[in-house]
Amino acid sequence: MIVDLSIGFAAIVFAMIVHLGATILIVKLVRPLEVLIKTSPYKFIAITLVLTNTILFMTHLMGVLMWSSIYFSLDLTDNFPNAFYSAFIMNTTLGLGLIKPEIGTRLLAPMTATSGIMMIGWSTAVFVYVVQTYLPHVARQGKQ
Repeated sequence: MIVDLSIGFAAIVFAMIVHLGATILIVKLVRPLEVLIKTSPYKFIAITLVLTNTILFMTHLMGVLMWSSIYFSLDLTDNFPNAFYSAFIMNTTLGLGLIKPEIGTRLLAPMTATSGIMMIGWSTAVFVYVVQTYLPHVARQGKQ
């Protein structure tokens, strides 16, 4: 039990660090594009939102890959595709429902779900921040 909790906690911290890196990357990539607000506001918001969404989605895939690697390396699944599927289902907090879990642990699955809840919330906050920060500027420029 302590080993599973330690592994799960380390994985959650790693997922947070990856999301922090993605957040910083979004800021670093979007700021130089701000010059487009005055000349091409709709192009700016489209590029910004696609870029933000792509980075955040790739970040979530990295988290799923991390969890599936943990599942597979601990021999909790019989193959990597099952580990990936299980991690993806748990990370999105969909759960397995009536399906027999493909992993052989009781603690890592809810810790994966906890990580997913936190990281999906983080991604939502970043996306909302980008929209709230830039959409008013785009709307003002579009009226001129």
